Amino acid sequence: MHRSSVAPYWFINPRRREKEWTRWRGTWNILLVQRIPNRHSRPPSRPTRLPFRIRTLGRVWGQPYHATAGTYHADAMLTVVRSGAGLYHRDGMVERITRGFVGLVLPSSNPGLLMADPNDPYDHYFCRFAGHEALRMARAIAEKQGLPGFRHSPRWPEAASILDSMLALERCAPPPHDDWMTPAEGELARLLSIWVAPPAADEPRLNARTLRRYLAEHLSEPFELDAVARHFGVSRAHLSRAGRRLLGEPLGTVSTRLKLEFSRALLEAASGEFLILDVARRVGYLDALYFSKLFHKHFGVSPSRYRAEHQRRRGSS
Repeated sequence: MHRSSVAPYWFINPRRREKEWTRWRGTWNILLVQRIPNRHSRPPSRPTRLPFRIRTLGRVWGQPYHATAGTYHADAMLTVVRSGAGLYHRDGMVERITRGFVGLVLPSSNPGLLMADPNDPYDHYFCRFAGHEALRMARAIAEKQGLPGFRHSPRWPEAASILDSMLALERCAPPPHDDWMTPAEGELARLLSIWVAPPAADEPRLNARTLRRYLAEHLSEPFELDAVARHFGVSRAHLSRAGRRLLGEPLGTVSTRLKLEFSRALLEAASGEFLILDVARRVGYLDALYFSKLFHKHFGVSPSRYRAEHQRRRGSS
């Protein structure tokens, strides 16, 4: 077995380990990745002729310093996060994953690195699998649903339930021959079949119309990219790219413009007794001063002056 030339992460002194985690945004991040044994530190699995083959199956919880490669060798890895949080590092990018995130990592030279948040370690199911049909379906899922990688999915409870049943089936007696599929591998086939199917008609689809409608229906709430991503069942990074492509500018910019346009309508319709703070809160801003600065930057005049001028023009007419 090949051994990494750098000490594995979990052998580092705990105090130093905590220090490295809290400074992950800087150069310590590189050291963290280097301390995880690479994907070749595990022996390759024996090739299989079965359509579905489970390599490893389990659940990780209560491990604040857990870390693992996205997958190993020629296998794919499916992960479903039940609770807690972690970080997925890949290609210089870092994505925070939380409850409801589903990860599908395909075989590649850079499978990435998954790490638990020590302050709120994740609880997740995982299944590393192989098999010609399983990998074919995994690639189809990745192509249709914006994977590989991690994204939030409204269908995660269904996937978690199947993985839980697979764990129960793993405790059954093994088949009499190695070239026979196990009951758990039958459940793997069912899980992948569900995910490769198109989403139900009532699931939100990501396009320019649905994005604009979502932003218009949530004007009274603070804009949060994570909340929009959860609604559409995509990752934050995927939503950012798709939003700019579909709307021609960042989603945050579109949301701010819609909120300010609506706030102007409120100022025109409301009486003088309607406080600027009330207007700000109705468009998702809890800080009246910050709202006033945005309004002035967009319209060239403060909200109070805009309302006074509008009332004067209306009175004179």
